[in-house]
Amino acid sequence: MLYTKEIAGTQYSFSFGLGFARKIDAQEQTKDSNGRAQKIGISLAVAGLIDKDPEQYISVMLAGNSFAEGPRLSRETLEGWMDDDGFDFFAECEELLDFFRRSNFIKAKAAAIDEYMEHQQKVNAAVREAEIKSAGEV
Repeated sequence: MLYTKEIAGTQYSFSFGLGFARKIDAQEQTKDSNGRAQKIGISLAVAGLIDKDPEQYISVMLAGNSFAEGPRLSRETLEGWMDDDGFDFFAECEELLDFFRRSNFIKAKAAAIDEYMEHQQKVNAAVREAEIKSAGEV
């Protein structure tokens, strides 16, 4: 699936396929309990988009463009577009996340992170409710 976006009057293409997934995943690693390297770049990229992290958005867009045909997007052009008064960063992140949720190589990690975030929201709400209840009993 190809993602396209008009940025500063130019139509850019972005490929979020296997090459992209490998590149992004390899950018961040951690070790599991057995000391084996675990690639976590896609998970961090998706979480960064959920958190509306501008640096993560820039990284994802530039990497996606590097695997697509057509004009190359520079960081300067992308940041200039993002700095425009009419730019809706929240909407752009959500649009990209929606695309990731349909992408063959990213949708499983996106779904897992969505599920985790929903669980955390429920836990946080329960903790707040318990704190409010205990504050009322004091």
